[in-house]
Amino acid sequence: MELRAAAVDFCEAEALQRLSKSLRQTDPQLADGLLAINGVKPAIERREDELFLTFAAANAARGIQKTDVSHEFGAIPYGIEIHSHAGTVLGVSLYLQ
Repeated sequence: MELRAAAVDFCEAEALQRLSKSLRQTDPQLADGLLAINGVKPAIERREDELFLTFAAANAARGIQKTDVSHEFGAIPYGIEIHSHAGTVLGVSLYLQ
């Protein structure tokens, strides 16, 4: 699957709700943060073998939590890592594995 299609799939309300529900027990703050970006159109930055979806500006690199959620999507040909701070989803990295 091409990363652009993966970005569209990730931003779908159904995918965000499903991911939020699966993370609710282990990381409720991140689960709420995912619901908060529902309907937000991210800025897309293309990097080598990666697309980075920016939902909010990061004020400082310190304290940014990176959570790999690739396993939540079953067998997919790319990785998904959520960048967050204090429950706010800053961005999502979709990268080729």
